[in-house]
Amino acid sequence: FPDVDFTDCYMNPIMRKSGLTPDQLMRRQLYSLIRPGQTMDPHKVNVIGNNPRMAEDGDLVRMLRGAGWTVQDIYDMPTYEDYQTMGTAAWNISWNPAAKPAGDMLEQKLGQQHLYLPNSYGYKEIRMTLDEAAGRCGIASLNHEAEITACEEEIAKAKETVGTTTVWIDYTATNRPLSLARLLLTHGFRVETVFLDSVSGVEKNDFDWLKEHAPDLKLMATVHPKMRLLPREQEEKILAIGQKAAYFANTPYFVNIVEDDGQYGYAGIRAMMRQMAESLEKEKDTRALIQIKGLGCGVCV
Repeated sequence: FPDVDFTDCYMNPIMRKSGLTPDQLMRRQLYSLIRPGQTMDPHKVNVIGNNPRMAEDGDLVRMLRGAGWTVQDIYDMPTYEDYQTMGTAAWNISWNPAAKPAGDMLEQKLGQQHLYLPNSYGYKEIRMTLDEAAGRCGIASLNHEAEITACEEEIAKAKETVGTTTVWIDYTATNRPLSLARLLLTHGFRVETVFLDSVSGVEKNDFDWLKEHAPDLKLMATVHPKMRLLPREQEEKILAIGQKAAYFANTPYFVNIVEDDGQYGYAGIRAMMRQMAESLEKEKDTRALIQIKGLGCGVCV
């Protein structure tokens, strides 16, 4: 079948402790069929490796498009030939840690430059990543002071609504649950529990900070067998960020997103604050929502 392109992608759970994880492999192989040798546009960039569509008001997208660059995502490729045009971009940007191997593979295979810019909820780290991207691409960065001021205003509004409500966070809602916990704690939110199965390298500084400044914060591994035996009834109202946190808390008040909902940077902070406030004011049908996965999932599609 010379007109058919094939690639391999294995879901091998018994080997998941060595080499790439199934998640990393899937995100990498998704782009493995892009053909090399295409003429590249130096002002075109692909955002790769995300499940949710990139947010149009995300910091990187605004910054690049404001400089006249073309920013595209696999969501913008309705046909296989459209998908192949991703090979005409001179740059690839990834911010999900699981997507980094995809960017490294494309840099080696196609010669596209790869910018790995992890998302964050910390102002200092956001400034550093945006300035790095701007410097590498030869464009102006965002006005950090204005962006931070807008974030602080949105955080204050959310704090008025959330008040002293207990907050639980899980790693499916954001790739940086500890960074988010740190931001919320430093602004007076009552974060009690974070659900995550491991601490990624990009979160080490946040982990160390939380260990010193929030020693009572609970870190819970969702894969631990005893998690299925935990009581689901809570005596207090809980605002969950993520479906796993909502499940373990058995709460109808939760932010129903995965992987930051495609948001990034300062804009991501503001979007999270708005969603926290909205989620606390309106109940959701937790059982009906969190069992919906894959095609047809309103979170991802």
